[in-house]
Amino acid sequence: LTSPLRLVALARALDAEGRLSERPEAELDGRLHRVLALEPEGEAPTLLYIDPDTLLVAKAETLEDHPPNGDTRVEVRFDDYREADGAMIPFSLTITVDGTVVHTETRT
Repeated sequence: LTSPLRLVALARALDAEGRLSERPEAELDGRLHRVLALEPEGEAPTLLYIDPDTLLVAKAETLEDHPPNGDTRVEVRFDDYREADGAMIPFSLTITVDGTVVHTETRT
């Protein structure tokens, strides 16, 4: 969930299997974002919020089982994209579990 490159590769594979779908646009940071749902068999969907200006993944979210609480929303926000070896890579990410920030990371 923390690697947009892996998420894009997964999206391509799931699209070939018919398990990638488009959801209604959703607001993120005051702007509408395109939302794609990755739906691996037997797992909760992962929603990708695509920035309308850059077409990069701004956020990924899914439900994960966290005993004893059950299904818990996990969200990863991606920011500070820079080109590295020909790919756009986020150099900042924030992981939130059930609305609580549990990890922030700045990559160099």
